[in-house]
Amino acid sequence: GDYSPFPNKAQSDDLSGVVVDSDNSSVTKNIKLASLAGSIAGTVKLPDGNALSSEVYVFVNRVTESSSIDPYFDDVKTSSGAYSFKLESGYKYKVGVYLEPGSSYAEPSAIEVDLTSDTSKTGLTLTLGSNDSSIAGTIVQSDGSAMEEEVYVYAWSDKGQAVETTSDSNGAYSMKVPSGANWYVGADYQAVGSDGSALNYKTNKELAVDLTSGNQNVTGKTLTIFKQSYDLPTSIADSFTVSSGYSKVLADGTQINIPANAVPVSDTSSKVTINISPVTTGLSATSTTKP
Repeated sequence: GDYSPFPNKAQSDDLSGVVVDSDNSSVTKNIKLASLAGSIAGTVKLPDGNALSSEVYVFVNRVTESSSIDPYFDDVKTSSGAYSFKLESGYKYKVGVYLEPGSSYAEPSAIEVDLTSDTSKTGLTLTLGSNDSSIAGTIVQSDGSAMEEEVYVYAWSDKGQAVETTSDSNGAYSMKVPSGANWYVGADYQAVGSDGSALNYKTNKELAVDLTSGNQNVTGKTLTIFKQSYDLPTSIADSFTVSSGYSKVLADGTQINIPANAVPVSDTSSKVTINISPVTTGLSATSTTKP
């Protein structure tokens, strides 16, 4: 049968922090695999109704209506426009499309699929839209002075869509978006101080733009970025054997799991190095994700 390769959060918490050393050479832990009895499948289509021939990513995100529901995210590439997911039934999921920046099409609204009563959903069509609107403006620093560097700019809608771009060296930005939704625009920037330390800047509040009434070309939207104080974890470089996999819990509680043989190498007995460093810029936000 089909089972999830990852334990749920409760099992992950139980498995984390297990120490095997000279004083404790053997530890027994049971893992209960979750059955992937549910499925979602469908097609990504162009605005004219034809199937998409190029590859795009389709994502699925579990709806976490309460803290007792474990989060889950996955994505797949389409093949001739078709996509499919094997999932745990008994949950609600949102399915959407991720398009690369600069795409001539617009991401469709994410669709919620209920697998609490039915175990499968087939024929789910995700139709790409057109970017019939635009949002433009300028990015300034907290003292009102203009930016003299390129800044990462992102926007997300209340319908599960996302767009990102980069301003020019004068702080001017412009992005094409589909109408019919409320959009929220933000920006962030990372510089290097004279002592070599990272200087982080970000909009404290995202700018709301209402495009629910139809297509518009909105201009003059100023984004002000403020210097941020982050308590960032130390960068880590670890080596591990591919056939053994890798698991680590960072100081902030983030858990990293790489299953055995998941790294695509010809010799699974070889060692590889993983570099773990905090990233503070270029992280697109959504209605439910605030990096």
